[in-house]
Amino acid sequence: HTVMLTSSDALGLTAGSLLGIAFNWFGDKFLDATELQGFPRWRWLVSCAYQLAVLPVVVGLGLHTNGLTQQYLLNGWSAFRDATWERVYIYLLFGSQARDCNHYDNKLIFIHHLVVMGNCVATLFVPGGVGLFVLGTAILEFGSAFFNFRVLYPKSNLLKYSYYGVMPVTNGVAMALGLYMAMNLQLALPLKSFFVTSIVGVCIGRQRHQFKDMGWIGAKAHNE
Repeated sequence: HTVMLTSSDALGLTAGSLLGIAFNWFGDKFLDATELQGFPRWRWLVSCAYQLAVLPVVVGLGLHTNGLTQQYLLNGWSAFRDATWERVYIYLLFGSQARDCNHYDNKLIFIHHLVVMGNCVATLFVPGGVGLFVLGTAILEFGSAFFNFRVLYPKSNLLKYSYYGVMPVTNGVAMALGLYMAMNLQLALPLKSFFVTSIVGVCIGRQRHQFKDMGWIGAKAHNE
């Protein structure tokens, strides 16, 4: 049968995207626009605000409402006591990626953001594993904040080694949650393959970037 977004989900994704655009407007208007790795400095600051302030609060509200249990991880939408915050999280995560999609010149980041947005939309239709998606992506976003700090403050050894420590841990946890999803959820094979491929691809890309920064492969990503 035909799968379509509900009007409320379409409105939520649109609102999340508009909020992302509003954050961009604020950053462009009031924050430092010095270019760092192809983006203005304020872009990295806004990302940190999403990753360490906005998204964790929404996840916390969802956990406060529903409780962190194995069932929470495996629930479909109808099984939650109240899935409001989980939906809000997906709308916000979608918007946080959509706000950067005008940077077509950086194909890797553009594709990465499209993949995350695709996962957000797909999760609105899954019969289970909503909690896994919410927690897994929140953990990845937390790790990404340390990469953003690394870009913002390349001379800080504290932030450098924090990035080196946090990134592999968050990648490992996300991969473990992805494996748990693959083993415990009865999803259509194309959908399960899409989620697993996305998780593995994103985590490998993130880890590879860290190894480049450490000088283990390729050229270092940051000048110190």
